[in-house]
Amino acid sequence: VTAGQQQGEVDKLFLAIAKDRRRGHLSAQIWETSLMRRYRVCRALLQRVLALLADAAVVERLPGRGWAFLPTFEDAVARRESYNWRMLIEPGALLEPGYRLQPAWIADMRKRHEHALRAAWRETSSLAFYEMNAAFHEGLAAGAGNRFLLIALQQQNRLRRISNYDWMFGHERVLVNTREHLEILDRIEANELTLAAALLRRHLIRARDLRRPD
Repeated sequence: VTAGQQQGEVDKLFLAIAKDRRRGHLSAQIWETSLMRRYRVCRALLQRVLALLADAAVVERLPGRGWAFLPTFEDAVARRESYNWRMLIEPGALLEPGYRLQPAWIADMRKRHEHALRAAWRETSSLAFYEMNAAFHEGLAAGAGNRFLLIALQQQNRLRRISNYDWMFGHERVLVNTREHLEILDRIEANELTLAAALLRRHLIRARDLRRPD
């Protein structure tokens, strides 16, 4: 088995657990033996995936071989409230005195986003897409130099993580999202921060108003 095949198995199981949790097929507490039976995987693979989920603050270990899902957004009302909160906070961060992004961070973000525009979309691509998206928004917040603002946004991203791993809006929305991010970066680099803040607010409104297919 190649390294690529092993990673593929990890990503598929990771996504399957995220999907089943979001769709109510897994309870708040889970046990390794039942998960091994459910997904027909060996303990080594399962434990690797559970460790990744723990690193992503999706689950935490219980005594023995149990795990518990951490709190997340589980309904449309909470999701909308989250976006409304972000619309109040994130654009304002760009208008803080002395706002600045590191050139190396901008270059890395551009590289990751341009790769996302070129890459073929697979179901497991949603994992990397969410992490890129979260890193982008947290990086924008970090440019304000306010640790409390950044901590609050990181908490929001943790709560959103598992539902966003289960991406349901299609590849076209990924492309739109990625291009909007690059447009915001363009305006920040041009020191047009008021315009960048307006574009960020519009970006969040559009994301908030997406309707999940049922």
